[in-house]
Amino acid sequence: MSQKILLTVALAVFALLSACALLPERFSVNAPWLQEFFARAQAPDQTTLNSKIQLPPGYSISVFAENLDDPRMLLWVNANLLVSTPSSRTVKLLRPNAQRTHIESVETLFSGLNFPHGIEYHGGKLYIAAQDTIYQADFDAQNGVATSTLQPIASMPERGGHWTRTIKRGPDNLLYVGVGSSCNVCEEDDERRAALLTIDPNTHALEVYASGLRNTVGWDWRASDNALYGVDNGRDLLGDDVPPDELNRIEKGGFYGWPYLYGDNVPDPDYGDIPDPRIAGAIPPEHGFQAHVAPLSLKFLENQLPGLENAALVALHGSWNRSSKVGYKLVSLHWDDNDNIEERDFATGFEENENVFGRPVDIAEGPDNALYVSDDFAGVIYRIAFNE
Repeated sequence: MSQKILLTVALAVFALLSACALLPERFSVNAPWLQEFFARAQAPDQTTLNSKIQLPPGYSISVFAENLDDPRMLLWVNANLLVSTPSSRTVKLLRPNAQRTHIESVETLFSGLNFPHGIEYHGGKLYIAAQDTIYQADFDAQNGVATSTLQPIASMPERGGHWTRTIKRGPDNLLYVGVGSSCNVCEEDDERRAALLTIDPNTHALEVYASGLRNTVGWDWRASDNALYGVDNGRDLLGDDVPPDELNRIEKGGFYGWPYLYGDNVPDPDYGDIPDPRIAGAIPPEHGFQAHVAPLSLKFLENQLPGLENAALVALHGSWNRSSKVGYKLVSLHWDDNDNIEERDFATGFEENENVFGRPVDIAEGPDNALYVSDDFAGVIYRIAFNE
């Protein structure tokens, strides 16, 4: 019997025990893994999308690309959209039609990678963040063609719980890489874990930029002041409503609490009594999301779309360690003049009455000012546009 089948059976037994209240609430397993394994969601037709997905007035949603296995991180490079598909170990290039209503071709740029996730492009170089290695390759952006093979520039911690490696170029031209913790909650032996790292693209020197970030998969810089914000996934197995997932304003050298603290610097029940010297200076989050919603990407919008002026969008992938599902939607964050943050629903309907329709992962702005959203549950990329 394959490892995947054994894992599925084990999760099924665990979920049944949780559903029967034979285990405490904090051990609840309520995720669409079985639904995904036995009957993977299909790309919805337009009628289904229109009936299920709720958007603000004036916005519409359509399927831009489908049958992509598990599309994760997105990057527009000129007229083409790049997407990572970790389970198939590939990075693909999608060539759209002239109106960008759908794709005309799907090409594999790179294959055989160890769970590729993050993608970045700058100065003729394409950067790919796989689980164990950061790569670069020469890339012809005009024609959408790699002109060299991938070359490793930095190694990453390979084993452990959180496998994603996101990569983005900062305003300082450094490459930023997020590495999650190796566990639910523990003290790490490797300082590169539960941290945001930087890599100099010229020398390939690697440094820890910020630490105590359990699993920061998505982040972005606010254009008005270059402030760096990231979304962090809190620990599991403390119950339905603890701890909150976080939005952090990430500063160089900052420590953000994990594993000793969570939320507004609340001591963790397992590690909160350990006298780590960094605890006194731990930086609390700027905003708390509902527990277990699993924020995976954060995008400050360059285009001033109606209702999203000076806002950021966050993709909530959805809960698993909770007795009832939460997340599974896009929300917008709005800052007032005093940097107070208001969270609003933007795209909902990906989960209804415990039935999952989709799991948003990443958000990209296209050359046409539309929003493109990956969904690794349905294997699609959506296009959300404002109809002027």
